[in-house]
Order: sequence, then C-alpha cells, then structure tokens
Amino acid sequence: MIEFRCTHQDTDIFGIPSYCNQLLAADPQHIGRTVRCPKCQQMNVIPKDSRTQSLAANAPPVKTTQAATPQFMFQEFDPFKRCPKCGAMLDDQKHCTKCRYTQRKTKSDDQTLNEMDVKLTGFLLFIRNRFAVQMSPFALTAIYFSLTALLCIVIVTIGYLVLGGYAILILPVPLAIAALSIVVYLKVREFCTVPGAELDSWQKPIWDFVLSSVRGSNWNTKFIKPDSKVIDGRADPPTDQELLMYPDLNIASVVDLEGAPVSDAGLVALRSLKDLRYIVLKNTQVTREGVFRLQQTVPQAWIWY
Repeated sequence: MIEFRCTHQDTDIFGIPSYCNQLLAADPQHIGRTVRCPKCQQMNVIPKDSRTQSLAANAPPVKTTQAATPQFMFQEFDPFKRCPKCGAMLDDQKHCTKCRYTQRKTKSDDQTLNEMDVKLTGFLLFIRNRFAVQMSPFALTAIYFSLTALLCIVIVTIGYLVLGGYAILILPVPLAIAALSIVVYLKVREFCTVPGAELDSWQKPIWDFVLSSVRGSNWNTKFIKPDSKVIDGRADPPTDQELLMYPDLNIASVVDLEGAPVSDAGLVALRSLKDLRYIVLKNTQVTREGVFRLQQTVPQAWIWY
C-alpha cells in the first residue's frame, strides 16, 4: 500500500498559501493514475514510492483490453475518521494520539441520528429563503394556519350567499381543506425535526413529477450555474470508487445516479460541494441514514431517494 499526501495548494484573501496535506493511500499497481482527495475534492496523481516498488513489481499485471478499476481505499480517508491536521487515525474517542487533536463532538458523523442537530435543507430551505427569510418558525406557522382559516371562511361565506340554507352541503369542503393543511404541516415539521424522515405515499408522485420536469428541461433551471457540470450516471453507472474519481465533481450542480451501484461509502465524494443543487439516488444501495447525513452537508441540494 502506497501512502501519500494531497498536494493541493490554495491561497487565502491575504495571499498566504495553505495546503490540504490529507493522507491518502492506493494499491501499488495504480501508480500514475489520479484519485480524488475526499477533503478538498482535488485530483492527485498516485506517486511512486521507493518503499513499495517491490510490491508493485510483484503485483499482477493489469489487462490492457479493459481499464482496471482503481482500488481507492476511500473508507480509510473519511475526514471524520482521520485527523485533519496530521492524517493519523482517530481513536474511538475521536482523539489523535499523534498530534493530540480532538475532533469536536458536533460533527454529524460522530453522532447517532437521534443525537444530531437537524438543519433545514433542500426544498424547505428553498421555500424559507425565497419567501420568509426573516420570519421565525412561530410566525410562519401562524401565517400558514391563518391563511387556511381565511380560505375556509371565504368558502363558507360564498356558499351561504349562493346557496343560503343549503350551504351546509359544502361544509365538507372547508373541513377537508383544514384537515389537509394539518397533515401537510405535520409532515413538514417532521422533516424539520426528525432525522431520516421518509416521504409519504401521497408525496412521492409529486416529487417524481418534479424530477421528470427538471430532467425534461435538461436541468436547465435558474439555480444552475452556466459553467457548472451535469453528471448523468444512468448510461454508465459509476461505482463508489469511480464516483470518487470523477474529474469535474467539484464543479457539478447535478449528479444523477439513479440505478448506479453506489452506497453510503461513495457519498463521501459529494460532501460539502457548494455548487450541488440536484442529486438523484433512486434505486441505489444508499441507505436513508446516508442520504440524511449527506443532506446535512449539502443543505442547498434537492435529493431524490
């Protein structure tokens, strides 16, 4: 096994250089190929290491008729398991015995779902930012039910003016509207407070319709940057390792992986990508917990699962 560090260099607003220096590793037979750093999302060439040349010489030859799949050991480089300062493994208490670094307990991957602080994400975040940035949750709830009550009163009033005493016949209509409003409110509240909440049967057709619409427009929405990348993995479904090696993943706004053999481990590649807006994970091996943890690191993204 070859161990090496990410060589990506960046410069802050004061012109001071900073280095990623994340510890990476790869099998010797993949020397010269590129691999994505899960910390900074930049590509690195797997270097030659004099300590592993003998291992590389004894490695089985790679067939030239079919490209070999790089065995990138992404499980070992998860930033929630490695020390971000020196790259050494963290112990069960999230302490680094090499540099005495201690990972903060607020990291989402260091907690069970019931212990996590849930952030508003996805479509609900979009609605809040679009219509009610400055409003408190209590004010939003009051406005929501006030509008519902006003609509019911208007329906009953119009029915009385038109039908007179027979207005009682349309009474089920405002009652149904009120009941539906309560159901919608409780479901929205569940998504805001309960990790891993699922869509109900009546919500799935709506979200499938939204997905069909944005796909039909070739993901051409105003939330997508003109110079961003659309990654459609349906024709050539990537594995977890291949997903980590996509060269343009760091500038992708859309990642469509429906039907791809990806799992929770491959989602490391999508964490904290600021340009991501749409992610499709239908019919994959990803778990609900994996989707929720990913959503908390890319709160601006809409995820279909």
